Amino acid sequence: SVGKGVSNGSYKGHRLFTCPEACALFLPISHVRLRHWSRSGNSDAHERGPASPPPFHAGQRVCFPMEDTVYSGEVLFCGPLPGRSSSGMYVGVLLDAPVGNWDGYYKGEKLCHVPSLTFGLLLPVNKVSSGKSASLLCYYVSTHLIQSECSCRFERIRTLQYVTSCSVWLPAFAEWGSERVEEHTPPMDGDEARELYQGWKRGIQGHLNSCYLDATLFSLFSCCSSADWVLFWPSDPETDQNAAQAQDLLRCEIVNPLRRFGYVCASKTMALRRLLEAANSDTGFTNQEKDPEEFLNKLFQLLRVEPLLKIRSTTQQPQECHLYQLFPPTLPPVASVQALLESSFLHAGLKFVEAPSCLLLLMPRFGKDFKMFDAILPSLSLDITDLLDDTLRQCSICQAVAEFECLQCYEDPDITPGRLKQYCHTCNTQVHSHRKRASHSPVNIGVPGGPWSGPLHCTRQRMSLFAVTCIETSHYVSFIKHGPLPTDWLFFDSMADREGGENGFNVPRVKACPEVGRYLSLSEEELSRVDSASLRESVRRLLCDSYMCLYHSPELSLYK
Repeated sequence: SVGKGVSNGSYKGHRLFTCPEACALFLPISHVRLRHWSRSGNSDAHERGPASPPPFHAGQRVCFPMEDTVYSGEVLFCGPLPGRSSSGMYVGVLLDAPVGNWDGYYKGEKLCHVPSLTFGLLLPVNKVSSGKSASLLCYYVSTHLIQSECSCRFERIRTLQYVTSCSVWLPAFAEWGSERVEEHTPPMDGDEARELYQGWKRGIQGHLNSCYLDATLFSLFSCCSSADWVLFWPSDPETDQNAAQAQDLLRCEIVNPLRRFGYVCASKTMALRRLLEAANSDTGFTNQEKDPEEFLNKLFQLLRVEPLLKIRSTTQQPQECHLYQLFPPTLPPVASVQALLESSFLHAGLKFVEAPSCLLLLMPRFGKDFKMFDAILPSLSLDITDLLDDTLRQCSICQAVAEFECLQCYEDPDITPGRLKQYCHTCNTQVHSHRKRASHSPVNIGVPGGPWSGPLHCTRQRMSLFAVTCIETSHYVSFIKHGPLPTDWLFFDSMADREGGENGFNVPRVKACPEVGRYLSLSEEELSRVDSASLRESVRRLLCDSYMCLYHSPELSLYK
């Protein structure tokens, strides 16, 4: 109507279209309805006509915007609400992610069966769109998601409340959705894993500072099954609904789809972040920078799983934890993870109570910004035999059963360099009879099962490197070992590119990086002679920016 508007098609000096003065009005698209007109001019003619069928049917896939994310689900109910037929149609949705608040009832009347309150949502029909529709377009105006149905073209949409200096139109966030997979899906390896993951829109999509979570989950689950026990840890939905929901979300919405399709959208990880936020009363999990250590500790606490590590000090009871922070007393410019772990344990007087199936080691650094090393060599194989408590150990010199361990000898390059120093009774006496070592204080380590004579032939307890998480300028990425060959390495970045600029969304990428394999086979001495300026970007990031190294023992994980 002429004169009922507030504009001539301009907003804050920007001409969007042309019309007479006071004939334009800017509204959120959710406030716009299609008006049905009758040719007879009778406004009630349409009301008396046959009722339109519901626009959605039970079982149909749909999606809808909520806050800064597009969520999807399955229609359970579509129709008018009891006693409110004049309010129009409503849709009851069984959500893929636990972000709902509806139990399937309306004013005491059951409309449909919703298995869990947090997986149900009741919405006006105009808020819902058919899932995976090619006509669904999503727009970001400032930080708010707006949805528009358009079958043939892009539209420029603004809202009166959230207008910015420029408008951006984007392909739908829903078009970047990922499916739920109920069936347990083991990880692929070798060429199959590379073919599954390599490329753009691969891995886990990043969103709102989620790289700490994306890199950690991709490291843990993409090509390795040693942490899969957390996906099946017993939980009771009746007594611990949050743990059951988080486990179901992690298994069916993130890990299984990642392994089957090679991609998981940001709405799935956002749902997990919301659960973590709710469980910890921490408002930062959905939008602020975190680190993998905090994320894993909070996740494992939410899932109520058994700690990964049991570590004993010489003077204390065993302590349980999920990760171990390396704290060596001294740090050369270049060191291997093997040397850092041995030095940390030896100087702190620590031992593993039992061999872990999965070992997550945090590299020495002060916070996210300051690292304490020039380069760290992620040892491909980690020997923890001599770090185990209450187990037989070999003498460093004659391979008989060791009875003593010497901290001062550890720094001595003349005796088995690069290894822990432990001796049988005879070798301990001989070594410490030298005047250079007369002041040493070897410690008795005991022999399980009593006295033992003769040489000891034992299998070394080794763990294999399967991933490295790195950080540079507060951004986390990961390197994944995807097969048995030295060149079987992948690089993952959940925010490798961006569509739509500042108000757009991230595009994840996985690429092969076989070049890192050659450097991982070097010794510490060889690596120290390499000029870091000559390194390729991927190699430099792996060796110089490591944050966490992930090791596993496939044999032991079978018993977890």
